[in-house]
Amino acid sequence: MSAFMVSDKTINRIVAGLERMSRNTPSPRDYPLYYAREAAGFDLEKYIKTPAALGQKIAEMNIRAIQARYPEKWEAMVIDTYQYKSLLSPSPMQLYKHIRCLLYQCSEGDVPNEIFFGVLNAITDQIAYWIVTESKEYEEAEWDAHE
Repeated sequence: MSAFMVSDKTINRIVAGLERMSRNTPSPRDYPLYYAREAAGFDLEKYIKTPAALGQKIAEMNIRAIQARYPEKWEAMVIDTYQYKSLLSPSPMQLYKHIRCLLYQCSEGDVPNEIFFGVLNAITDQIAYWIVTESKEYEEAEWDAHE
């Protein structure tokens, strides 16, 4: 497996998507952040209130994975420091793919065992569930197949 530093734009889109998810729902029980927080005992909403800090936390997790994968040359691979920039939130599908990309790049060393990694992984499970259950194909599919 290999690892690379995801772009600031990807990190900032993840931050924007998570912030939108926390803001645009009628009840905390209706959004993936609630389920992820409950599953891992990690209050991601605290970070959402400070988007630059959330982005920095994501970048630092990515750097730890690169350090684990490339202990002798990781510094040359992490040239720039993370810069937060407010962006529009991506679609749920794009957010899902951005987080999956990040998690793949962070699947080195002990990083997959970190609580924050688990929270983001749980969020993608919930995003996928939401994408499927909101689709027309799901709505049209049979609930029970009677004979």
